[in-house]
Amino acid sequence: MKKGYSILEVLMAVIILAIALPGLIKWVTASRQTQVGSFRSEQAAVLAQRVLDSLGQLSRANRAPVATQDVTFNGATYTLSWNYLAGSEAASYASDKPGQALVQFDWKVGNAKRTTRLLGVLP
Repeated sequence: MKKGYSILEVLMAVIILAIALPGLIKWVTASRQTQVGSFRSEQAAVLAQRVLDSLGQLSRANRAPVATQDVTFNGATYTLSWNYLAGSEAASYASDKPGQALVQFDWKVGNAKRTTRLLGVLP
């Protein structure tokens, strides 16, 4: 009985690897990019909630109606913007009504632009 592999068996194994390996590498890379994008999206949602909570702590007179700034968090740079409408602007009745705020974070993953928006009602 012969021991070892024939040249034909080795050649077939190399061909199968040559076909399968590039696809596997592409799949792993895409999976990692999706994971990073999901992580950045989660961070943006947490940051948007923090901004909305902070705006809610301010008195109505101290809330800037529109603001934009760059924010760096865990090594990623986001562009933060918000629009605040006081109760009298958000509705056509008395100004003691709650206002609304739209908080938006923009960032890039590779060449793709991503956005997370959070709309909230503020007292």
